[in-house]
Amino acid sequence: MHLTRLKYRMELIASQNRKIPVICVEALEHANVPENYTQGEQRFHLDKEGMKRFHDWILEQWNNNLIKK
Repeated sequence: MHLTRLKYRMELIASQNRKIPVICVEALEHANVPENYTQGEQRFHLDKEGMKRFHDWILEQWNNNLIKK
């Protein structure tokens, strides 16, 4: 499930003291947010609207038990 990978990637980035969140492509495609590529890494800059859509989608997946709790 890609949401498990999402959690892992976010934790990995946080553990490396990064300030830019790296979010899986599936979630961004749902949020319809443009992506930026920097130094060979996939980095995504989410505006307020995109972040809200992404957050709502994550909550929906959680409520439907599609995310490991």
